[in-house]
Amino acid sequence: MAQEPMSSGKQDERKAAGVVLKGATGSAAGMTGAAGQDDRRRAAGPWLWRNGGTNFIGLLLLAALALVTMLAVGQKEFLPRLFGFDIPVEVKTVRWGDSIVFPIDAKDKAGKKATFDFVAKTKDYSWIQGQADQVTLSGKPIGAGDVANALFGPDVQKGLSASPDLIAVGVASQEGTLAEENARALQRGKVAADWADKAVGGSKKLWVLNLGQFTSACASTAETNTAWERPFLIVGARNQDAGVNLGEALANAMNNKTNLPSTSCYSSFELAKLR
Repeated sequence: MAQEPMSSGKQDERKAAGVVLKGATGSAAGMTGAAGQDDRRRAAGPWLWRNGGTNFIGLLLLAALALVTMLAVGQKEFLPRLFGFDIPVEVKTVRWGDSIVFPIDAKDKAGKKATFDFVAKTKDYSWIQGQADQVTLSGKPIGAGDVANALFGPDVQKGLSASPDLIAVGVASQEGTLAEENARALQRGKVAADWADKAVGGSKKLWVLNLGQFTSACASTAETNTAWERPFLIVGARNQDAGVNLGEALANAMNNKTNLPSTSCYSSFELAKLR
């Protein structure tokens, strides 16, 4: 049976319906594709946040390690200071005549500051072993009339004149009994304070620091330009905050230095005011 020819109007209707159906199908497919991509993204998730964020934390640790490594290479003291360790430092010294001066900024336990000048004679000078009132120069005793010029030359007098406080340090060698050497060190400190007072003059506060007996454990420290076993040593407290604990600041100044013996190298650390 012959089919009736389709009118042009019906043909147009079918074409229009096909276009609509095709568009709807394409839209649905597009939506399905987009939804699939979103589902895949959600399923994968940012890799940094997988496993409870461990990847992110790991990346932070790697970055921190890289930073610490770069800083450590550029500054050897960085890592120990990062973990709270004190690093021994070398004090830059100056010369006052034949005296070696260690200028040191220090602070007490409360953070109050003081500036010291440790004035040490070279190893050519030393207290006579077993004596509390005589110093030798190149093995020869310095006469009483020559003490001021030999131990407190013009440069030393000028340098110490800037310090309102003078601290004479008494030390004794590792030979002998502890009691005897501690007493000898104290007497040496008092004698040195009297010499300093007469040589430098002025109305300065006078102190004596008794370090007692030098210990054998620190013998290697003596291999410098100064003999730290029986040195002649005067300290000027040049600047200080109001209320600073001078003893604590003085101990802080001595410790953690590569070219100064620490307080642990001696049997005592007793600071007493004489005037």
